[in-house]
Amino acid sequence: AVDRASKGWQLAIHGNGDAGIDNALAALQAVADAGVDMRRLRARIEHCSMLHDEQIAKMKQLKVSASFLVGHVYYWGVAMRDIVFGSPRVLRLVRARSVERAGIGFSLHSDFTVTDPNPLHMMQMAVTRRTWKEPDFVLNPAERVSVESAIRAVTSEAAWQLRSEHEIGSLEVGKLADFVILDKDPRRVEPDRIKD
Repeated sequence: AVDRASKGWQLAIHGNGDAGIDNALAALQAVADAGVDMRRLRARIEHCSMLHDEQIAKMKQLKVSASFLVGHVYYWGVAMRDIVFGSPRVLRLVRARSVERAGIGFSLHSDFTVTDPNPLHMMQMAVTRRTWKEPDFVLNPAERVSVESAIRAVTSEAAWQLRSEHEIGSLEVGKLADFVILDKDPRRVEPDRIKD
């Protein structure tokens, strides 16, 4: 990681479980210790699935952002609760609101073909945190984000993570006309209808 980062490579490190995220953060600490400007590096953790508070604090310290595979909540939240992690530990899954409160930027992704790549559906998953198998179950309501935050996560935050904010991610003079027109404002519909 130090070799690539010192050559100007951006680091996007895959980390799902908390042990994997610990390893990613240890590697990024070595990069910071080697004198690499972490703000310029724009390192991020891909998936960033199972975060505990100490890791969020370390991400903030190292200026590392998160790219959440939010479909884990919707598609597999019940299985993660009942089979993989158990009830208390599953609360660490996709902690978008905690990361946001800590002042850490985040994006949402699908890891297509793992989950639906529809950005509106990803936004809905982050806003509602409902699960597919038990539609009335909200996995850790404290981690729901606002619609505005979800919009930023699939537009300007994603563009910033990709070092493309000069050309995409927001509607501004000089940027590509990269936009869609929706029949309704996602901020003004029922959260469970955002994907529609």
